[in-house]
Amino acid sequence: RIRRAAPADLPVLTRLWQAAFGDPPELIGAFYHRFPPQAAAWVVEVNGTVVTAAHLLGGRLHTADGTTLPCAYVYAVSTDPAQQGHGYASALMRRFAAEADANGCVLYTLPAEASLYAWYQSVMGTTQLPAVRIARAPDMQRPPVIERVSAQEYAALREQALRGRAHVELSAALLAFQADLCDLCGGALVRIASGCAVAERDGAQLLIKELL
Repeated sequence: RIRRAAPADLPVLTRLWQAAFGDPPELIGAFYHRFPPQAAAWVVEVNGTVVTAAHLLGGRLHTADGTTLPCAYVYAVSTDPAQQGHGYASALMRRFAAEADANGCVLYTLPAEASLYAWYQSVMGTTQLPAVRIARAPDMQRPPVIERVSAQEYAALREQALRGRAHVELSAALLAFQADLCDLCGGALVRIASGCAVAERDGAQLLIKELL
């Protein structure tokens, strides 16, 4: 049985997330604070037990010609390790794809592992886009001014930088969750001159998750 999640599913959703990704409770709690189970999560239930979960985070896709389409980010797909291999996650992804097609919605995802692209393509028909390469301007004489900004300020800077280009406009809740992630790891949403960036820390490493 595939159904939307309910508030009572929060404990099992948390267990599935921890088993799949090993994230700390604070991060998972921050996510479900921004995206309550009944608002974003879907589950597969077998004999009354939830065995698989995934999330659809809504947004808007702006195309280069000015068209705006509804879109959704497929996020945090997890299956109970003891129940893997039965096709439960694949069935849920096919359900997502069928409903998206019926409603004119564009689905996208950003797998952590390259091997997952083939799986998403097989179950949802997704296409892997090429990576974007960014070169530092050769005439830059000194680093630009960098300052921390709020999620709302980042959203405005992001839309300004991407205006006229094909891009996904992230929801306020998703950007707020990204700000939570940055706070948890000692990173920040920042303004860089007239652009912006998402910076996270992983131990001694600085991770730039987006640079515009």
